[in-house]
Amino acid sequence: MATAEVIENNPRVTSNGTPPHKPGEQSPLLLLWKCLASLKLTVVLLVLLMMLVMAGTLAQKENDIWKVVNEGYFRVWFAKIELQIIPTLLGVFKPNKLDWTGHFLFPGGYLIGGAMAINLLAAHTLRYKVRARGTRLAAALLVLALGTLATWLVISRALDSAYEASLTSEFSANLWNLCRGAYAGLVLGAAYLLSLAWGKIRKPEWFTLAALNVAMLAAAIYLFVNPEMRIPDAGMRIVWQGLQASVAGSLLLAALALLFDKRSGVILLHIGIAMLMAHEFYVAETNVEAKMIIPEGGSANWVYDDRETELAIIDRSSEETDHVTVIPGELIAKAAEASADSEDRVIRSDELPVDVKVVEYFPNMTIAPQAPPTGESPLRGAARTIEAKSAEVNPQQVFPGAYIELLDKKSQESLGQYLVTLFFDKEPTMLFGPMFQSWAGYPTGSGEQVVEGSDTPLAISMRYKRIYKPYDIALRDFSFDKFAGSSKAKNYSADVTLTDHETGSVIDFHIFMNNPLRYRGETFYQTGFDQWTEKTTILQVVENEGWMVPYIACAAVGVGMLVHFGIILLRFLNRRLRELNQTTPEPTETFSGQWLRSEIVVPVIVGTLTLAIYVGLARPKEPEANGISLQSVATLPVLDEARVKPFDTVARNMLQWFCQRQEASVSLENKRDRISATQWLLDVATGKEVADKYYVFRIVNPELLSTLGLDARPGFYRYSASEIRQNLDKLIAQAREADQVDPQFRSLYQNDIMELMDKLLAYRKVQNAYSVPMTQSMESDRETFKSLQQGPKVRAVVPTSVDGEWQTVFEGTLDYLMSAAEQRQTNVPARPLAAAMIEWYQDRPEKFLEAIDQYHLYAKAYEAELNAPENSLQVSKMKTVEKLDSDRIAFEAWFNGVAPFFYAAIMYLVAMILSASSWLVLPKTLGRSAIAIVAVTLVFHTLAIAARVYISDRPPITNLYTTAICIGWVMVLLMLVFESIFKLGFGSFVASAVGFTTLLIAHYLGLDEDTFTVMQAVLDTQFWLTTHVLSINIGYATTMLAGCFGIVYVIGVQVLNMFSEKERRQIYGMMYGSLCFAILFSFIGTVLGGLWADDSWGRFWGWDPKENGALLIVLWNAVALHARWDRMIGPRGLALLTILGNIVTAWSWFGVNQLSVGLHAYAFRPDLAFYLWWFIVSQMVLFVIGLIPWHFSGPAPRVK
Repeated sequence: MATAEVIENNPRVTSNGTPPHKPGEQSPLLLLWKCLASLKLTVVLLVLLMMLVMAGTLAQKENDIWKVVNEGYFRVWFAKIELQIIPTLLGVFKPNKLDWTGHFLFPGGYLIGGAMAINLLAAHTLRYKVRARGTRLAAALLVLALGTLATWLVISRALDSAYEASLTSEFSANLWNLCRGAYAGLVLGAAYLLSLAWGKIRKPEWFTLAALNVAMLAAAIYLFVNPEMRIPDAGMRIVWQGLQASVAGSLLLAALALLFDKRSGVILLHIGIAMLMAHEFYVAETNVEAKMIIPEGGSANWVYDDRETELAIIDRSSEETDHVTVIPGELIAKAAEASADSEDRVIRSDELPVDVKVVEYFPNMTIAPQAPPTGESPLRGAARTIEAKSAEVNPQQVFPGAYIELLDKKSQESLGQYLVTLFFDKEPTMLFGPMFQSWAGYPTGSGEQVVEGSDTPLAISMRYKRIYKPYDIALRDFSFDKFAGSSKAKNYSADVTLTDHETGSVIDFHIFMNNPLRYRGETFYQTGFDQWTEKTTILQVVENEGWMVPYIACAAVGVGMLVHFGIILLRFLNRRLRELNQTTPEPTETFSGQWLRSEIVVPVIVGTLTLAIYVGLARPKEPEANGISLQSVATLPVLDEARVKPFDTVARNMLQWFCQRQEASVSLENKRDRISATQWLLDVATGKEVADKYYVFRIVNPELLSTLGLDARPGFYRYSASEIRQNLDKLIAQAREADQVDPQFRSLYQNDIMELMDKLLAYRKVQNAYSVPMTQSMESDRETFKSLQQGPKVRAVVPTSVDGEWQTVFEGTLDYLMSAAEQRQTNVPARPLAAAMIEWYQDRPEKFLEAIDQYHLYAKAYEAELNAPENSLQVSKMKTVEKLDSDRIAFEAWFNGVAPFFYAAIMYLVAMILSASSWLVLPKTLGRSAIAIVAVTLVFHTLAIAARVYISDRPPITNLYTTAICIGWVMVLLMLVFESIFKLGFGSFVASAVGFTTLLIAHYLGLDEDTFTVMQAVLDTQFWLTTHVLSINIGYATTMLAGCFGIVYVIGVQVLNMFSEKERRQIYGMMYGSLCFAILFSFIGTVLGGLWADDSWGRFWGWDPKENGALLIVLWNAVALHARWDRMIGPRGLALLTILGNIVTAWSWFGVNQLSVGLHAYAFRPDLAFYLWWFIVSQMVLFVIGLIPWHFSGPAPRVK
């Protein structure tokens, strides 16, 4: 102390008169640099970025995405966040007409990104020290140089030989064989290492890893036994690019490992993130997106930017070339701001052949035909017969225009006033088609108008901004393929020839969905076409020279994460092994003594009974009617909603939509008196009178019941078609009124009316599709035929040849009768099917079955045609869902009867009740019984998912319904793994709860549609559905699993104080472990989605709402982990953040779909808003509960 006082009272002075720093004192610059390196700053920046991403996502509802990205939120230093995003967010849950004006400033994407880059740089300069010395340092620098060189070579080679990135079939096959061999080697190597680890790690962990290894080994064996099962060539191109990136990333990792030891993983991870950030900045400054329109047989050497407009004045004085001068659209808009008599209204330039005066400008407009003026008028061209009116600006569809007056350059005499508008340009002309082109004076073709009275031949045209290229692309053929029997797009493709006039290169290429052409830093992908002629293609042209950078960056982040979290996993296993060695072994019992204990015997019996139940369910009862089996009817092939499916599926889907059941009620007195879906649809299809008396329409709205004059039936709420028809006129009148209301602002009553009308129309359409002509009046037949030409229909008659078309019974029978009258034989399969309908109507079951058996023979003959070798080329163009496969049809009908997910949900519920009961009595017996039920049910759940994969010939996740099924499966599996390791007793409850809840969600998601939906063209890729979609959904599952542990911690620890100190540490550890898995899979899934976007659309990241939703999950997990690493939060804080993570996940999973904007806007469901709202409320309630300092909760554990 004395020394300190002497130093303070007698300060020494430096030569310049300033006191030196005290011992231990740091310079202000170093302190500032440490502040910039703070993890607290990292957390703040991540939260700010989340807020910006959320605001930018909501802003896309009211604004064009490019305005949001480039001008408003992401690629700016300061964002102008509009207050309207608040009504937009509220509108997700309840539509509103609120209009909030104004905005406030917020850090923009550039500012936040720059601050994060500085934070990252500061952290690395202070926290990570080079450990290599001497020879090791030299080796590390050499490897680092090699890794950097490899990275540069991969990027530059991708740019120089982008076209060659399209691999040959031979190279793809060899690469696939190499991948198979490498995968098998890794699996065998892992098995060897696992055998060495026996006794060195705890048995639960060892058996868990062994089970994973066995599954991977089974997959390897399957791939070698079935060589035809392989990734398509388009997918192998991605694999090849990923392998190149991984090699470069591995070299960098090796160098970093030599330099920094165990910190190498996290450093490589950060390098990858820095590359992604730099790439986004580079793309923002250099990326150019445009479109190219090419008619079939024609070519184009220019692209257009549909975000900018220009007025082109074309001088055709020269016979060889046109001289085109353009006036940017913003210059016209600026001139219109001047007063009417101001000289600023006139645009003058020496390059212009005429002066242009802006008479009136429209930021957005509509046009309408008008009578030409009589007498003298200044109007010329299209302005004489087409009138322009101002329209409210719609961010999704903007068509600016203007009235302009052309002035002679010398005399300044008027050459007339012209209407120029984007409506006359090529793409809008294709959009609106012949509706406008039939108008008098509408400029067809190029959209140009000839200038009258000019000394030189001039033409004018307002158009999108054009950019001319040193090459031209000719369209040899365009194809728009639809799924059989529907208007759903199966594929868009363009056969093009690219001719480069600078290099002399000529390239023939087949562009289709998920397979773009890359050339000289540009990507050409199929984005649209002329829907009126189907003979013109629209290509999106994206100039992105650094397209390979995301592959390198993602490989770096992926490898870095695997190494970093792998080290954490090894640390966990070592700690568990130390705990094992420190644990005193319990006294052993004899084998017979162990098995006679109730906590062993009862769970075994319960598990066996559960297995017996599932075995029994595997033999479902066949549908019957009047004592005969209808199984042959249930397996009749039907083409419905672009998919060949069994008759049984059509019947069940309709009934489930109508009344939320898969059986039809036939009596009010005995509500359990029901018939099978197959018998119901047969009665409906054949027009039996009894069909209209079945109670199959569920109506719960009291106002709607009052309109129909029906009494409420609590607990049943089902009504027949004959009851509804009594007041059908009133229903139709109300439906017409509701149809005039914007769907998002309809009342519940109006929505229920429209839904009921849709059901009645579908009911009638099925009757028409299966009706037999010539059995009614000719007038009725004409009405039936007319109704079948509108919208989708159930096609039950198989073709007679590979190139034939499926038909309805009515159409097929009519075709057969007409051909028979002309002594031709066409559509013979329709005859037995029509006969079967008549026999069923006349209650002759034996003859009915004979006709059905005869029809099955025709179906088998058609299936044989599909499998014939001579038809293989034609059949290869068909999707699996379009092909008739009798085995698959029969299996699907069996699958419907088993209803595996329904019974799995019931068993999960039983297990949940048993698990909860174990907290009161017989904890081990009931708890283990619950585990047994969950384990057996998980196997059943797995087999059911595998069955769906077989039926659909798709990866497990293809729509919103399957996400719930698979997310639940992942959560149950991981929860059982955690329970087998830690044995805390609540694992069976959490596993069964999430299993039941997710299957319940799936049930409601699948009520009103076929759950085996066909894929949209852009989503129709097995590779990305397997990689990106599975990864992102595992990210959802693990994030929500961490949230489940958070809930357990808040309720069990904070509120009920029911766990010991050790158990609390274990819960905390499971929370942390789940978050590590969550950020790994959510990040991998997100970047794979970006690579899919790059592969399909030519850009890695477009700030689309669904992309932003996935990014929010990654950011939130990063917030929680960084806050935990900085000790900003303890166990309770982490638990609260994981609960909020449930909200973030739910928003990404369901919420962004409700905005109905963006390239991923395909999963909107109006009924989800209600459930999403209450889920968010429930999580907020739990969050608030966790904030309360419960006085009886124990001290928070200190966890290392």
